[in-house]
Amino acid sequence: MTDISLRPATLADAPAIARLHLASWRHAYRDLAPREAFEAMDEALRVRRQITIG
Repeated sequence: MTDISLRPATLADAPAIARLHLASWRHAYRDLAPREAFEAMDEALRVRRQITIG
């Protein structure tokens, strides 16, 4: 079995967290939102927001 360790996120984690957030949102709402809504989502903006929010 693989060990798992959890730690607080750091600023360096923000891009990966933003990508995961967008991928999760796209998957969860793929049948509910039009494709254009997904195309309009800006990953760079999500990274900046993630850094700002903390």
